Amino acid sequence: MNKNLDLIEHRLRTLFEEDLIAIFIGKRQNPPLIDDLIQSMRININNKASNELLSPNIFNIHVSSADYDDWTLHQSVLDEIAGSLFSLGVSEGFNFKDQPSISITDDPAVKQGTYRITAKFSPSTEPMKDTTSVTKPEQIDFTGTFPKNAFLVINGKENFPIDKFVFNIGRHSDNDLLLDDPYISRHHAQLRAVNQQFVIFDVGSKGGIFVNGRKIIQSTLQTGDVIQVGATHLIYIQDSTSHHYTTTMPADDGDYPQGSHTK
Repeated sequence: MNKNLDLIEHRLRTLFEEDLIAIFIGKRQNPPLIDDLIQSMRININNKASNELLSPNIFNIHVSSADYDDWTLHQSVLDEIAGSLFSLGVSEGFNFKDQPSISITDDPAVKQGTYRITAKFSPSTEPMKDTTSVTKPEQIDFTGTFPKNAFLVINGKENFPIDKFVFNIGRHSDNDLLLDDPYISRHHAQLRAVNQQFVIFDVGSKGGIFVNGRKIIQSTLQTGDVIQVGATHLIYIQDSTSHHYTTTMPADDGDYPQGSHTK
């Protein structure tokens, strides 16, 4: 477990080094925010009897009232860190009750110029919303047959093969599919092979993901599905498979992209 967390910590530091410098510019020293975040994750991980590593997914950065406004200016960076923590955590064998979030809390007990991080799990007793049809993300099936000849058609022009069990999409150069679209987050979406099909997940993007005009958190993809990320349209194609159930977890805000509709 420690080795996996060390890898996640290193990757996050590499990905967000410049953003963290911007957050703490002008300060006497740059605190090890990523290190502290992973440490809070490390001490709160629940190692179940089944050897599943269940990680906390709600992180709070407690800051003084004097520092609160400065921190909130960088909430978008913290959202992207949370999204990357999710995708990296899943790839390293960790499970989450829900997508991680990082929030800023005004805490009068914290001195100016310092902070502390707390971590917890989403409440188990929290009722599911009426629109939710899946209780937790599906597990990656590394032993099942890989979806045959799966690829994405980018804006109707270019075919891009999906050749990995875990396939990342975003604006950062470390993604498997790099999209030069200012409306796409650096780490926007992730595809995972599950039972001969790909499931798409929102990994903490700012603009969300739409499948066939509907905003989703996760959805099992079928041939011909139209995926919208930012201003980019992707058509998912794969060879026919045996019948599988389709599962979708809609986003709960009811938003739809301009010009789209659902029946």
